[in-house]
Formats: sequence, C-alpha cells, structure tokens
Amino acid sequence: MQAIVTAIDGDAGEELATIWGELKAVFGLSQLTGATRPYLTFAVAERFAHGIENVLAEIAAKGTPFAIKTHGIGITEGQQVVIYLHVDRTEVLDDVHHVIHHATQRYARNSKPAYDSETWLPHIALATGPLSPAEIEQIMPFLNRRAYNYAFPATNLCLIPDTRIIGAEWQRFDLKGVVKPGPNMEDGR
Repeated sequence: MQAIVTAIDGDAGEELATIWGELKAVFGLSQLTGATRPYLTFAVAERFAHGIENVLAEIAAKGTPFAIKTHGIGITEGQQVVIYLHVDRTEVLDDVHHVIHHATQRYARNSKPAYDSETWLPHIALATGPLSPAEIEQIMPFLNRRAYNYAFPATNLCLIPDTRIIGAEWQRFDLKGVVKPGPNMEDGR
C-alpha cells in the first residue's frame, strides 16, 4: 500500500514516538509496530499512478503550513489493534483533505474507502498490532495517565511508497505557500 501523509517532525514527532517506546519498554509488546515516524494520513491506495509526485508538488507549492491539534487517545479493537491520537477536525484540516483527496483520486488504484471525504476520521497512529483484550485492559490505565492535547505545525506532504517497509524513503514536499500573520497564529488556528 502507498499513502499520502503529513509527517510530524521535530520535537513533536519524537515525543509521539516515545509513547510507543514506553509501551514496549513497560509491557514488552514486541508484536506492536510503532510510529517511529509519526504522521497524519490523508489518502491510502494499493498504488498511486505515475504523475502523483507532480500533483503533490503542485499542492505543496501552493499550500501553507497549518496546525494539527490532538485531543486524546483512542484504540480500535480487533485482529489488528491501533492505538492512536484523535485529531481535531477543523475547517482548515477538512479543506486540506478535500484538496488532496480530489486532486489525487484519479491517480489512486484501489483506494481505501476509509480515507474518502465522507468517512475520513483524522488520527495519528502510535502503535499497531495484535493485542489481546487482557493486554488492552492492562495498557489503557498506563496510556490514560497523561493528556494528549498536542498542537504542532504541519509543514509538508509525503508520499510513502510502501507502508509495509518501516524504513522506506518517503518523498517529501514542503508546503511553500506564505502564511499571513494573524491574531490566531500563536494558538495554531
């Protein structure tokens, strides 16, 4: 699978990666794959056709950095458990998703419907893998000991060429549009 994401950089990315590291260290959860490079996903497909790089470069050239804010931790249960941060759904974030979704849809082969405009739930995965209900019950108090109210800048779009390869080289497109200073710049709006 391939994905179009925003990489969470710098101190924020390191802090999010630390959460997975703590889970492994405290509970020995070797079966979990962690977010060593945290990101917010906008689109996932079996494959994006040739030319997707040009589309992403064009979006990034016009796009301005925006704020990503989170508001708590969540967990999906099933064969593959995902521990994730809830991302605040804002008008700006919806606009960014809309632009990416509509500009890239014709390049997507077998896209995942969960990332369509009507069904997309923005989140940042921290860890994924098989966990038993007993393990989930054990780690939830540990996860709930801290607040997950983060705010960090989104400054890029990235194309992950193969989501199964942890160390794969991502194609990065920095957002180059000019941010106009305003009264809400400091609080991330």
